[in-house]
Amino acid sequence: MTDKHTTIRKICVLITLGAIMVLRCSVALAGVEAIQIEKSGIKPSIIVPGVHAPVFGIEAPSAAVFVGKSVLLSEGTEANQDAKTQPEKLEHSVPEIVLNPTVVASWVNGIDIEKLKSRLQLHLACYTGQEMLRARNTDMYSRVLLNMKTAQAAEFILEMPCPQPAGLSRDDLVRTEAQESGVTIKRLEHLNEWEAVQKEIPDDYYRDSIVEMLKRPEENLSSPPFVSFVQNGQYDEFDAWIRNRNVTVSQKKMYEYDVTKRTSQMYRAMTPYVRSGGAVILIGAAHLGGPDGLAALLRRDGYYLRPITLPEHK
Repeated sequence: MTDKHTTIRKICVLITLGAIMVLRCSVALAGVEAIQIEKSGIKPSIIVPGVHAPVFGIEAPSAAVFVGKSVLLSEGTEANQDAKTQPEKLEHSVPEIVLNPTVVASWVNGIDIEKLKSRLQLHLACYTGQEMLRARNTDMYSRVLLNMKTAQAAEFILEMPCPQPAGLSRDDLVRTEAQESGVTIKRLEHLNEWEAVQKEIPDDYYRDSIVEMLKRPEENLSSPPFVSFVQNGQYDEFDAWIRNRNVTVSQKKMYEYDVTKRTSQMYRAMTPYVRSGGAVILIGAAHLGGPDGLAALLRRDGYYLRPITLPEHK
């Protein structure tokens, strides 16, 4: 074998070894970014950044997160907030909607209906369940949605799209693991407080937000920037990204009510559990960063926050 062949062989061996090392490193680094809450004399708690819809690239932690933990504190209320399409909440009756495909609620006036409808249909299966997905009836459901008395439900779906409707969200998987691990699940929000916050947001705010989102379809809470922020634990950067997207007065006020105010209320609810220690906290990633986020509130009260990587759910 010539020196040239020997050199090539050595290079190939080095490349192979390098590839193996890269693969090993990538496996070692795979996991879910989370935050451990620490304070002298208190058992640590863990924050798992919540993601409310199934999103490619966003994994859930395994049941190992609940080892030594006694409670899961989850964003939201005990009441079912998904039932938003009851007949009494429609501007037009169901028979009228069925017979007249062009009828829509008054808040839709002035919005590009076909563009809005096509955007909604991409993600409706996540919010209507697998039965609707199997029935391929998203057109009818989108027509019902466009006849709701308020724009709130449509705005939520545009902001939190669902690219993989057959999957479960991180939130769903974490709550399932908690149930199977025998951990108590407590909700962080009371229905009366949640409803009070929602009443502070006029429906015109949701409509204005829809108009802005239709201008920038590539920006939402499943787009690459969002996934990157969550994967890398960049919560302050995520908060800044959200604030920069809020270009109208309505959007800024919505953020103040729906994020800042709710964060404060949820922090008040979780405080006794954090003081006792041993809690897992599942709260939307949007509530973590920024000057008024959960991380800032915890640091204000003397807690140390340490980034950790949890094993992925398999």
